[in-house]
Amino acid sequence: MSESADRHLLDLIRRHGPLTVTEMAAQLRVTPTAVRNRLTRLVDSGLIERQVQSGGRGRPKHAYQASAVAHKRLGQNYADLALVLWGEMMQSVGDRKLRRVLFGRITDRLAESDRAVCAMERKMFEKVLGRGLRLSQCRLDGHRSCDFEAKPLPAQAG
Repeated sequence: MSESADRHLLDLIRRHGPLTVTEMAAQLRVTPTAVRNRLTRLVDSGLIERQVQSGGRGRPKHAYQASAVAHKRLGQNYADLALVLWGEMMQSVGDRKLRRVLFGRITDRLAESDRAVCAMERKMFEKVLGRGLRLSQCRLDGHRSCDFEAKPLPAQAG
């Protein structure tokens, strides 16, 4: 299991938790065993907490939620914030020029405070381009903008 897979699970729990193993497996389209393996690492690291759900007979069921440590370490999810802001701006501001100015100001302010904005921008470009990218320059390091370079394509077997 990769660190990226753990991050996806942690983000899912942070946004929608507490969740059961079955719910997480369905959301991530993986097996419950894969979820349990990831959860073991995340619980051991203190990022996830397990709580017993009261339920009738049989074995107790457990739900998992992000710990205070996870919220403190991960900070805010700027991708969620950006989507909400974008939706509100598109619905509330009729003037296209004003929307563009507001969006530019918002992204500039966010980019001045947290590298998560660079990661969000990189992911957006990767989706559009269908190719992996790496951050080559960052505004937080004093550069004019966040710039990205394409990762090399894997050699094709021929």
